[in-house]
Parts: sequence; structure tokens; C-alpha cells
Amino acid sequence: MGDRSAPTGSSAALSNAEIVNPTITLDKPGSYVISLVVSDNTTSSTDTLTLTTYTATYTTTFETGGYEGWVKTQSNNFGGWGTIGVVNDNEGGVHGGWQFKVAGGTFGGGDNWCDLTKTFSTPTYITTVVFSQKGWAGNIANLDMSFYKDNVLFCALPFTAGNNTWQDNYTISLNHVVSTNIYFRHYQYLLVDGSYLDNIVITTWE
Repeated sequence: MGDRSAPTGSSAALSNAEIVNPTITLDKPGSYVISLVVSDNTTSSTDTLTLTTYTATYTTTFETGGYEGWVKTQSNNFGGWGTIGVVNDNEGGVHGGWQFKVAGGTFGGGDNWCDLTKTFSTPTYITTVVFSQKGWAGNIANLDMSFYKDNVLFCALPFTAGNNTWQDNYTISLNHVVSTNIYFRHYQYLLVDGSYLDNIVITTWE
């Protein structure tokens, strides 16, 4: 190994500089510069590699204390309604505080949606979004709730209609940089359908 730089306090080093495939364990957040020199005692070749590690941070949102920057919007022809606030439905426990609730009213036709959006002021690397979900419907098999990243569909969410029970710790493995926003979108198709979101926890790297 040639020149080396590492964050203060790091003891990272190549496992064995004399073998073809050495390994290194990065033990502190920050930037590492490793210079590798390969030689056959006649000629040599040098390559420099820069590696950066990050510290995990955990941003908890939509807990009992409030909804921390999530905003509700809906299309003009959405026939139902969406609310963000304390739901007094006597559920108590982890579902006794702030919730996002959306319900269909009259079928307006066309593109009917209600969104719950969180906007980021700077690009943010998000690893996971964990949340609780509950769906209910009068006469359809599945509700249509989807998750978007930067205004592009990322995945559909498998809400189960009719059971009106919570599915806790549902996890979206995002592992992407979010440039502008993430949001949950509820589509309304029929007269009676609805969904709830609660206890949303975003895990980011900084």
C-alpha cells in the first residue's frame, strides 16, 4: 500500500499488502484515500482509490407529537377528503395519535387522488421508509395506494381492503437519493374506500 489518508481516529489498514486481493475495514465516517502499488520488481503501476462512509441518522415523523412537514394535497375532482391530525377513534397505543386519513366520497371520474407529501430542501439519501397502514373498502378487493419518489412512481402498496386492521412496520427499501420529495398517493375509484397511514419513520444517511 502506498499513500494513505483516513479520518481522525481511524485505524483502517489493508489486511495484507502483499496479496492479490487485500481487504480493508473502514471504521470511522469520512473519506479514505488508498494508493495501491503493484510491482513485479521490474515495472510498477499505481492506482488511487477514494472511499467515503457516512453515519446513519434516523428521522422519525408522524408520531404522536405531530406530522413534521408532511402536507396533504388532492386533485380538484377528488370526491372524498383527506385529513392530517389526531384521530379520536379509541384505538390508543401506537395508533392513538397523529394519522393521515383519506376516504372516498362520490366518484368524480378521471384522475382522482389524495397525496401525503414530504419535501426535502437538499438531496437526501434515504435507505428505508417504515410505516403502519390500514385499508377499508365497501365493494372492491384492493385499495390503490402507491409510493412516489421525486414525482415518479416507486412502488405500489398492498393495502388489504375490508379488514380495517393495521399492518405495522411495513418497509419500503428505497436506497436512493431523493432530490425533491417522497409521497404516498391514494387513488379513488369507487364510492366507498379509504386508507390510513401512521407512525412513518424515515431512515437517512448523512
